[in-house]
Amino acid sequence: MLSFAVIDDHPLVRSSLSTILSSHFKNCTVSCFANAKDLINVYKESSFDLLLVDLSLPDMNGFECIAEIKKMNQKQKIIAISAFALEFTIQKAMIAGSNSFLCKAAEVFEIIDCIKEVLKKGNYASKWILDLKESPSNKLSKIILTKQEKDVFKLMASDLTYHQIAKSLNISASTVDYHRKKLFEITGAKSRARLAQLAVAFFFWETQELIR
Repeated sequence: MLSFAVIDDHPLVRSSLSTILSSHFKNCTVSCFANAKDLINVYKESSFDLLLVDLSLPDMNGFECIAEIKKMNQKQKIIAISAFALEFTIQKAMIAGSNSFLCKAAEVFEIIDCIKEVLKKGNYASKWILDLKESPSNKLSKIILTKQEKDVFKLMASDLTYHQIAKSLNISASTVDYHRKKLFEITGAKSRARLAQLAVAFFFWETQELIR
């Protein structure tokens, strides 16, 4: 018997997904949660074949929820769901550990196809993920960086200051500044915020083999 968990703060979404799942998977169980903390508390004692996690939750954002679940069980299958199929949102969800992504505007057949493929294969390149191949950030997949450059680039997506990045990587502040200037030049970013977004995109393209 398959067991599903739906995590969304909107009752209508929870009810709709629960109905869809119950209609297409015989004898399955569907547990619904309005926030991440309730799921995490139950997850410590239970297991699910698949989680459908909204990326906009009231107590903890969906990215953090997915990452927290993956820490407890790296093999847990998760599909991120959102009303907004934004490039940055999809990339960040996949990096957090989601096995696929669905937009809430998806047709029922798209939802079922995605769920079946994730259950069977462990991942699924939904049309929203495939659309990223045509996005401008795809050019980042062709950038070649050294390990130290990658380390600095990754931390650019954090809230650490440049001095804290240097301390974290055990390198000098001047070295971080050198890499920072180079990364700005390579990516064309004009601000730290934009560089952070591009860092997420870069590591998305580097790690998501399923859409190459």
